[in-house]
Amino acid sequence: MFLQLYDVILGGVFFGSFSAVAAVLMSPLQFLKIMRQQTRSSYRKIALDTLSDGGLAPFFRGALPYAVMNFLSSMSFGISEAISAIALKSFFHPTILFVVLFRSMLGGLLETLFSIWAEICEISRNKGTLMENKATLRGVALPILVRNMIFWSASVVSYEISIAYHMSLLSGTAVGLIFGIFAALLSIPLDVVATRNCGAHVRHGVLACVWAVFLGKEDAKYLLYGTIIRVIQIAMFTLVTLLTMFAFEAVFHS
Repeated sequence: MFLQLYDVILGGVFFGSFSAVAAVLMSPLQFLKIMRQQTRSSYRKIALDTLSDGGLAPFFRGALPYAVMNFLSSMSFGISEAISAIALKSFFHPTILFVVLFRSMLGGLLETLFSIWAEICEISRNKGTLMENKATLRGVALPILVRNMIFWSASVVSYEISIAYHMSLLSGTAVGLIFGIFAALLSIPLDVVATRNCGAHVRHGVLACVWAVFLGKEDAKYLLYGTIIRVIQIAMFTLVTLLTMFAFEAVFHS
């Protein structure tokens, strides 16, 4: 049990460190995504206005909490999988659907508990003077939790497929990338709602936003802002994860 816990922590720190470095490098993209979701301005206008007002520095003002968020998310992955492996043994022949739902909900919950404060800090820093109130969990926690569960379900399903069909690491990663992009498209409205609600005077839930679209009070495209960067981020983090897997095997299992 001690060795298993040690391996989980070691793997989490190793993967988390690489993920944190990647997050710092991609923090300008995260800044653009947050500002796009908040202001609805074009990426070009956001970039030019930011460069003229503050140079390159604003693009990295959320880098530290973004790195911490990704580090903690990677840590939560190993811990969640270890807990799932132990918990699922108590069930008698659980169905694949139950396994996916259990691991997705547990993984999404733990990731949210681990990283939500870092994510709120990251959003707050990137929004800067656009923050109308002090950031709290209200209006932010639920969309982030559901978004994380959606991403976890994509990861779990792609993993189960790669195991069932005995795929290579590269093939399994490709499947994970496809499911990750699908999860990004499905969950981007939740990401938009979390960004808008963070530090807002008036907070609107996901259902309220959907109802506003239905009534014609809001254009549905606004709930999809940031999708392109979200897909790029997933592709980059998938590549980083793949390279980290090779590095982990070379360092610890060679």
